[in-house]
Amino acid sequence: MLALHGGRVVTTDALVDELWPEQPPRSALANVRTYAGNLRRAFERQAGPTIVRLPGGYRIDLTDEQVDVPRFEHLVDAAATAWSRGAVENADELLARAERVWRGPLAAGLPTGPVLAQRIDGGQVREGCRVG
Repeated sequence: MLALHGGRVVTTDALVDELWPEQPPRSALANVRTYAGNLRRAFERQAGPTIVRLPGGYRIDLTDEQVDVPRFEHLVDAAATAWSRGAVENADELLARAERVWRGPLAAGLPTGPVLAQRIDGGQVREGCRVG
């Protein structure tokens, strides 16, 4: 949820609804805080994106280099430019790099709540988006 809304606040209520669409436990708010804190610490160890706690929710600050889709698109665009200029070997290398970035369907193998499932099924999010 945070990665798909990068740079925007995702309310705690939205996170609870996504994690527990049927019946949230009484500890849902505390659990969300724990999950966000664990993610923040994990990302800090890897010099990854920053998760910011704000009144009413959380925001993840991502650069294009920290998400596959923009990285992939940038490499493909650069390959097209190289190809159009006749730099075939450069285009080939850029496409090979783009292929290494692509990791398969979005959220493959992960349980999703209603918002993520709708975005994935509705085609509003491209495949291959991962943070890291």
